[in-house]
Amino acid sequence: MMIFFAILVGIVAGPLLALATRSPAQRKVFARREEKFRQGNGRDPNRALFGPHKPFWWNALIWGAVFAAIFAMIGQTTPM
Repeated sequence: MMIFFAILVGIVAGPLLALATRSPAQRKVFARREEKFRQGNGRDPNRALFGPHKPFWWNALIWGAVFAAIFAMIGQTTPM
């Protein structure tokens, strides 16, 4: 039952956090980091695993997998 709950959380949380990743505030931060990289400071933000530069489905998949894994781990370690 806990694995089902973990998958359900992943299915719900993935798209919600993918939407949050594409918010105007996140886009501003990404543009700032990109400008900083062009000036020679910091890492290339385009190489990040997720963010506003990636497609929605990719962000939803990554966030869903992260939350499903976290909740599966919590579900397996708690006593019934």
